[in-house]
Amino acid sequence: MSPDPMGELDGPNLYVYCRNNPLTYVDYFGLASEKNKSPIDESYFYGEYEREKMAFFGSGMNSHTTL
Repeated sequence: MSPDPMGELDGPNLYVYCRNNPLTYVDYFGLASEKNKSPIDESYFYGEYEREKMAFFGSGMNSHTTL
């Protein structure tokens, strides 16, 4: 995460190039911001991570019952 390399040339807001959200948007070439293609995206915050974890590890509950 870094401020605009042009500095304050376009104004005092150094993060306007990434829609004031440098964790979500990037501007690799200085032409237009685009959504960051990071390995951790919003799907992890909406339950995909838990669902994938359950599919891989199982529920963690012992399925055997004792009498």
